[in-house]
Order: sequence, then structure tokens, then C-alpha cells
Amino acid sequence: SATHSIPNGATRVRFYGFLGYGYGIGVDDVSISGINPVGVVSEGFDNLSCSNSSGILFSSPVKINTLLALNSGDITTSSVNYLEFDEDATVSGASDASHVVGPVRKVTNATQQFIFPIGNGSEYKASTITPSSTTATTWSSEYFASTPPNNSSVTGAAAGLDHVFTDFYWDISRVSGTANGFVGLYWNSNSGVDVPSELVVSHYNTVGAVWEKVGTTPVITGNASAGNILADEESTSFSPFTLGSGTGNNGLPIDLLSFSADCVSEGVEINFSVASQVNNEFFTIERSENAIDWVVVDQINGVEGGNSNSEMNYQLTDNDNYNGLSYYRLKQQDFDGVVKEFSPVSVSCIKPISEINVYPNPTSSILNLEFEFEDFNNSEASIEI
Repeated sequence: SATHSIPNGATRVRFYGFLGYGYGIGVDDVSISGINPVGVVSEGFDNLSCSNSSGILFSSPVKINTLLALNSGDITTSSVNYLEFDEDATVSGASDASHVVGPVRKVTNATQQFIFPIGNGSEYKASTITPSSTTATTWSSEYFASTPPNNSSVTGAAAGLDHVFTDFYWDISRVSGTANGFVGLYWNSNSGVDVPSELVVSHYNTVGAVWEKVGTTPVITGNASAGNILADEESTSFSPFTLGSGTGNNGLPIDLLSFSADCVSEGVEINFSVASQVNNEFFTIERSENAIDWVVVDQINGVEGGNSNSEMNYQLTDNDNYNGLSYYRLKQQDFDGVVKEFSPVSVSCIKPISEINVYPNPTSSILNLEFEFEDFNNSEASIEI
């Protein structure tokens, strides 16, 4: 029942003893362990606060009896070393700067909503569960910033689901107990939401290996930049969940698999691959010398009709590349004029000198080297003899 404060900037924090009464600081990592046997949660902390910018690593299961305060830094858990909230335990302060990376469990015996304070280490992307009965049940939720399973297989627009979002999902499960529950999901400005009113909660039905809509009229709060959605129908089976859309709106228009820039004899070769396209009109490739000021290299049309569930590969060569370090980025525009900008990549290419004259030859004193100044583009050059 003691409250411990983890010093900001600590490099190793270890709680020990049956009830976690003390801690020590070392120099390896930030961890909490030894509270309980591995895979077993019996005792725990009444109150625990994370105010350590370096974060905390759980190397044993940890139980919160009353309150977890997330102030700064992330808590990292695993399927074995998880964080579990008791029936009456709550959480405060979750944000992009402080959340849980990994699975979080919640024990319920009431019908109050619980917000899982989870994310991927840079973004807070919570999920919620509202049990529909008071039956004692333990829930688990974990956020994944990766492609959902079989994301191109949906039940179709006739069933209210046009497509699911392709860059993230939540794995929500019922660890023990039999209560059903209403699932809720959060989004932010990077999620690709443009028409919140057309969002739906989507569930992956492992029996049919297909995504399906949950409920008919979900409760939607917020705007395109941030908000949450709560299904109006209780879920009776649990596996991956993600945001879906009842129309062609919402969601990133492309599922980008890779984007690269490499030096070749002709200039810089750009390659990128997409797993799917939704309402995609065209791609734009840009280059920059400073990653601030950009110029257009080329524009490539998307797949005919703008929609595809097939992986497609694109390639082009920039023959007017800069000499030395430069940056390339990909932008995508859909038919509604909405533009998505992806992170740039860097490449460093030295253009070959087209011709260099050396004279006189032979020589015993002065050696002259003659070349075109433009070949160096105001860059430094070294000559080795």
C-alpha cells in the first residue's frame, strides 16, 4: 500500500519484496520486477506514477489496486509481464508523452467503461471496454501500429462496411470470465479520418476470416483530428478490432509498404510499393536539399478507378538529382483533394565528372586539372593522387 516515486531520468528502477516496499537504482535499464512470480499477479501497488522520461520496463506482472498516474515516459509491458488494473483501479494522465506500450488487462465486475491507456510509444491510441453485465471478467487490449490481418476481406457495403483502416488495429480479448462488452476506439490526426460520421467499429471474425461491422448506429464523438467511437452493439467474441468506414471515405487512401531512394548511374532511382489503394487519384514524388524546401520530381497516376486491394510496385528515376546529400518524399492525393504526406528518405549521390583534363603529361613541376565547375554544384571536392 506504499506509494513510490520513480526519479526522473533514472536509468534503472527495481521494486522488490512481496509487496513492493522498496526500490533500487542501477545503470542498465528502467524496470519493475520481483513483485510477483512470473505470470502471476496477486499483490500490487495501490498507487503508482510514471514520471520518468526514460520510461519503465515491466519485467514482472504488475497490478494496480487504485490509481496509475501517467505523467511522462512510457510503460513497456509484454504478454507475460503485463499491467493489470483491479476492479476499482483507474488511470489518469495518459497522452502521447506517457502511455503503455504492450498489453493492459482490466478486471471488471460492473458495467462501467474502462479506457485502456495504450499506444505505440509515440502515439496514444486508446481503446475502451464497457461490460454489459456484472459477471467477473478480465479483459486485455493492445495497440498495434501495423497492418490488420486480412484487411482486404470485408463483408461489403451491403452490410455497412466498405473498408477497414489498414495501418493499425487493437487486439482486444477476454482473458477470463463470460461478460460481453461494448468496444470503443480512439483516433488522432494521423489516423486518416476525414468524415467521422461515416466511421464504424470493425471486428475481425476469425471463423470466416472476414471483417464485419459491429452494431448499426455507433456513438461518435470528436472531429477529423481527434475523437472516439463506441459500438452500439455488444461484442460476444473478441479478436482484432479497428476503425472501418461505411463508405469510400475515411482511412488512408494507400497502404504504403515501402519507399526508397538509391543512387544509380542515371541519377536517383525511386521505388515504392503499396498494398492497397482507396479513392487514390495520383502520387507525387518530391526532392529537397534541406528537407524543408521541396520541388516536384514527377507525378504518377494511381490505379484505374482509384481502388485496389492488390499490391502494386512503382519506380522512376530522377535524372536531375542534386549532387551530395538530398531528400525524397512521397505525397498522395485522393479524388476529394485530400493530400497525405509521408516521411522523407535521404540519399547521398556524387555525380561522376563528365570529363577532366590533366596536363602537361608528363610533368616534373606544375600539374593542371581542368573540369566543368557545374559538375560540383558548389560542393566541396577532394583530389587524391
